Amino acid sequence: MLLCMPYASSFAIEGNNGIVKKTSRQFSGSALKLEQDLKSFTKAQEQQASGQMTQANYNQFTWQLNLNLGTVLSQPESNQDPAVQNSAARLWIALGDLKQAKICADKAGALAPGDPKPILTSGIIAYQMRDYGGAAKAAAQALRLNPEDKAAYALWQLSRSRGAAQPAAEEGAQVSARGLGAGTELLAMSSPLEHPELAVWGRRSLDRQAAIKALNEAAGRFKLGAHADALEQTRLAVERDPSLPDAYMQRALILMSMKEPARAESELAKAILLWNLGEAADKRPLAAAYATRAALRLERKDFQSAVHDAEAALQANPKSAAAFYYRGAARAGLGAAPAEALADYKEAAALAPQDYSAIYEAALARYNKAGGSGRGACPVSGRNGAMGASALLVFALGVFTASRLRRK
Repeated sequence: MLLCMPYASSFAIEGNNGIVKKTSRQFSGSALKLEQDLKSFTKAQEQQASGQMTQANYNQFTWQLNLNLGTVLSQPESNQDPAVQNSAARLWIALGDLKQAKICADKAGALAPGDPKPILTSGIIAYQMRDYGGAAKAAAQALRLNPEDKAAYALWQLSRSRGAAQPAAEEGAQVSARGLGAGTELLAMSSPLEHPELAVWGRRSLDRQAAIKALNEAAGRFKLGAHADALEQTRLAVERDPSLPDAYMQRALILMSMKEPARAESELAKAILLWNLGEAADKRPLAAAYATRAALRLERKDFQSAVHDAEAALQANPKSAAAFYYRGAARAGLGAAPAEALADYKEAAALAPQDYSAIYEAALARYNKAGGSGRGACPVSGRNGAMGASALLVFALGVFTASRLRRK
């Protein structure tokens, strides 16, 4: 089983053993003031739009914000503070000056390489410029560093959906303060005033090797039955390198063994997201994650979602026996024509006869007995031949291990 084996990363190590070190830096007072100005400006926009603030007062308020922003940026210490530069970029976005916003965001990124916050800000700027491809790329980069970043995920989805609809605007395109649209929501979602964890810069030290070591330790502890200790080691792995999808997959497998399917499904979602963001040619781990989630969804009788995940697994790996099996079981649960489920069971048996031949033969016998019709012709529950909850973990470990063993 995977959790009892030496661990190999699915990502290449880049220089200095894959370590990115940054010194911790607290959010400065100047940065906090800029974030408060941004929040006040958003409120002023709403008041002006609803008629609660006159145009003259709104113009005066905007002029004062520009003056305050210029004063903060003129301070020598601001040139070396990534938090100030990033907050200034965010305020420039709201004010509609994307050229100045980009200058500040680029400077913040240079001062804090590897920190996802200025990367996300650059993505929002690209989105406002209608450079949806650039926005999606930046969002994906931010998500690799922090897959729990809801603002980055929202930007990634928005950019991908808009990218096919509209071409990118010319370089340096501007947007009016009233035309922010989704940008306003993205700025609010990534505000350190609402999310205190965003107020600390450089707190995380990324170390791929340490993450892999923690996963190997988790494997050993899982083998001894110390599931809680194994789960803690995977937490440490995520802390060391949150961009490693294998860590979330391994967490999901441990949680499955602890009979916590909801938490396991949450971890699988992160693994799936990161593998989808990656560019690895081998898609079998992604297929394994989708198939595992299909198994969990089938167990709670969410048949439509199980079909969706099984089909996603087959798109990633057309030879996934498990995906064929779970699609067939989910189709049967939805009341599809028995022949459809039977065809999937047959494919699964052909690809992995040791695992699925007995299930296919039982389904075929029931199909023939029913005269080729009737919902009962193909089993869904464990009693009728499908895997029950106790077998889900064995399945997941087996399919994931098989794909990892073939990877170098």
